[in-house]
Amino acid sequence: MKKRALSILFVLVLALGLTTTALAAELPFKDVPSDAWYCQDVENAYNMGLINGRDETHFVPDANLTYGEAVKLAACMNQKALLGYVTEMDSGDPWYQPYIDYCREQGIISKDYPWDKNATRAGYVEIFAHALPEESFQARNDIPDGTIPDVSMSHPQAAEIYLFYRAGILTGNDAGGTFDPSSSIKRCQVAAILTRMFDEGSRKDVYLGAPAPDGDRRDEVAALAGYWETERPVDGDAYLFIEDDGSWSLYVWFEGDSQPVEQDRGTIVPSAGEPNAYYANSALDDSATYFRFTPAEENDVGSDLILWGANPGDDSIVFLREE
Repeated sequence: MKKRALSILFVLVLALGLTTTALAAELPFKDVPSDAWYCQDVENAYNMGLINGRDETHFVPDANLTYGEAVKLAACMNQKALLGYVTEMDSGDPWYQPYIDYCREQGIISKDYPWDKNATRAGYVEIFAHALPEESFQARNDIPDGTIPDVSMSHPQAAEIYLFYRAGILTGNDAGGTFDPSSSIKRCQVAAILTRMFDEGSRKDVYLGAPAPDGDRRDEVAALAGYWETERPVDGDAYLFIEDDGSWSLYVWFEGDSQPVEQDRGTIVPSAGEPNAYYANSALDDSATYFRFTPAEENDVGSDLILWGANPGDDSIVFLREE
């Protein structure tokens, strides 16, 4: 690949989003790395009293959420929303029984679930959607009925799933916005969802079967198609491949590797009201990276460029379009 010298300072960040080294020190969990995409989400949920580890020092981020854990989270969220804090509940037999009782009393649940089993994605959404007041789920996205590919309006949890997409709490697993309602969900992914439920500023723009705000900007997304490459850093070469439909993959080629390694992939959507600004929604971890596009005629580099991450010089990557 052709190399170019950059006139813009950048820091190569392999994980999407900002690192949270300073914040991670506050967590007691040894298995939540400071550079993990979910680190700040885990800290947010932990500091709000919504989530704890499987023991005092282990969060077990890749473990699947159980229905017992889901009903406890729902009870804690409800208390946080109504009282501003979370109270300790007496231990029960089984341990999650007091949370079941609380959620029944509050009208959060109206049926039994297989409490010791892994929660399905549809199942946890059904519970979480009733844990906060109705006004907490104001729609920010126009998601017409029937446009989530694998969730028809006859699905038992369609109302709750569409509610979460329209509120920007869920974005889908791929470029088409599939939800995969019968699969399990990891505890680290749940931490990101909790953050979005309580922080409206962290919610996402989603476009499924409807034009983006401020008109149809799909042509803008298609104009990003191609290979985008960084100047080779000390320990690896990173590049993006973007397809016409907005699908993207982030690759890194480390010194000594025989081939590049895919770090992440997903779909690109425009950022509402911001020309040349976008979100790269991940299909792997339910996160999103904000980035900006600058055409060659508007910069001093002489090439189209993407600033991938946050603000210039602030833990972001500069990608140049490969001619």
